[in-house]
Amino acid sequence: MGSQEVKTLCFTGEPEVGTCIEAMLKAGGFTQAKVADADVVFTYRISESELEDLYYESSGILQLSKKDAVLIDLSPSTVSFAQELCAMGSVSEKHVLDAPLVIKDILAPDAFSKSQNLGIVAGGSEDVFKRVEPMLRSIASHVMWMGKAGCGQSTKIALTLSSAATLVGLVEAYTAMRVSKVSIDEEDFVDVASAFSMLTPAQESFVQALSENDFEDASFTIEYAMGELAAALASVDDNDLILPQAEACFRLMELLAMVGGVSYDPSALKLVFADEETSKKYGLDWSRVEGAYDHSKSDHECDCDDNCDCGHHHHHDSQSGSSGYISFSSN
Repeated sequence: MGSQEVKTLCFTGEPEVGTCIEAMLKAGGFTQAKVADADVVFTYRISESELEDLYYESSGILQLSKKDAVLIDLSPSTVSFAQELCAMGSVSEKHVLDAPLVIKDILAPDAFSKSQNLGIVAGGSEDVFKRVEPMLRSIASHVMWMGKAGCGQSTKIALTLSSAATLVGLVEAYTAMRVSKVSIDEEDFVDVASAFSMLTPAQESFVQALSENDFEDASFTIEYAMGELAAALASVDDNDLILPQAEACFRLMELLAMVGGVSYDPSALKLVFADEETSKKYGLDWSRVEGAYDHSKSDHECDCDDNCDCGHHHHHDSQSGSSGYISFSSN
């Protein structure tokens, strides 16, 4: 590929993410352009089915972007999708990087807007990566090339699965502590857990958030968290791998989304264990999930039908090797 400097960009996808990405790139000295004119096109979608539409439709990015453009997907997706997109880009004389965002503090109210809170793990041609690296470093404070196409997503998946296990563990530990017949001061718990090197600073912040009940001022919501974990589970499904801990975390998120907590931050997972009075206080309605679960269904299959009245819109992804996952958006 040519080694010409990249100067212009376009973002398409989730508006909340796009506003932040465009602002950081503008501050880095880069100029916005239309898809057809941009040197680099960035994308971010929560759902892989929406991501497929974004690229593959007749008026999609692969069709509209110019020859030799670099297409950088910041979304969480499966490894197979990342590899397929790279191959399709090559056929279309475009260059593709899978470069999913890594969020350091998922509870930050401005999780996507500060480069210090973002990392990027990239897969694809190293030459292409080096060409756009200045742009990537305008977005994220930690940027790494991980290898060929799909390696960025593979790294992201491992990080997502590790994070999911931590979330479930902390929520369950907090819940067990709260329902104990003896009273334990939450700060004392954090102090002793830290003393035994059982909590990182980020985990300490998460435990603190569990006690504060401030779920609503979120930018990285349960919807985003579900998108990341669903992509990870779909990718390991491709390899016939079952991960009970990650499955449990996904089901907790799914429950919270179904009863009305999709726009809350991940610390709201503790509400899955809350009593009825507390649930109502935070606008959750457990009647929405009565009879929703049919255990004869395969993993990741939506537990509501298309006409359910659970209060959210459901997207059923049909990824290769997966029975699909649910993306929720508030009405």
